[in-house]
Amino acid sequence: MRHPGPGRSRRFVEYSWIALGILVVALACVERWWGVDLRIPCLWRSVWDVPCLGCGATRFVGLCAGGELTAALEAYPQAWIVLPAAIWVLVRVVRGPGATNSARVVRR
Repeated sequence: MRHPGPGRSRRFVEYSWIALGILVVALACVERWWGVDLRIPCLWRSVWDVPCLGCGATRFVGLCAGGELTAALEAYPQAWIVLPAAIWVLVRVVRGPGATNSARVVRR
């Protein structure tokens, strides 16, 4: 069996991150709309009693899905840090790692 090559493995990783994001949004919606508690305890918070960057993210997505943006930002104050980074990663995945804003001139 041949190795898929660097392009295919990179796409697999990118699509895996997208699938993980979709799964997180779906689980947050299930928790919000059907009242099922899907949260697992955070190891970071249980050891040091300080919330990590992921603490509250599920509640944040669920509250945003319900249209309660103010409550979402109260439940997840780290959103001001995580959301710009997540948007940047999503743009990089969609556009590709080598894409720039300017057109490239190729000389032969």
